[in-house]
Amino acid sequence: MNPLLVFPDPPPPELSQCLDLDGWVWKSVSSAEAAMAEEPDGGWAGAIVVADADPEGAFALCRRLRKVEMPLSPLLLLVGGGQLIDLELRDDLFDDFCLTPFR
Repeated sequence: MNPLLVFPDPPPPELSQCLDLDGWVWKSVSSAEAAMAEEPDGGWAGAIVVADADPEGAFALCRRLRKVEMPLSPLLLLVGGGQLIDLELRDDLFDDFCLTPFR
């Protein structure tokens, strides 16, 4: 199974615990460049991008993953409630979103 791409590095503890408990294989990265450099031969299985602490880095990664010949999908974006307005013009950068914090 190809790993999930997770941003940022390190991810929020709740997210890493959730992924580990459900048996997902995942790799966290700190930037779009790291995601491209560390991409496995078979590609990423999908991505979970947390945008609450570093929205600029998160959206840059989403843009990089989607604006290529073979866009990455599925891409789940985790945002804080105050960031909902920021999603309006960026809906092409993710498949779905979830509000954080999640429990």
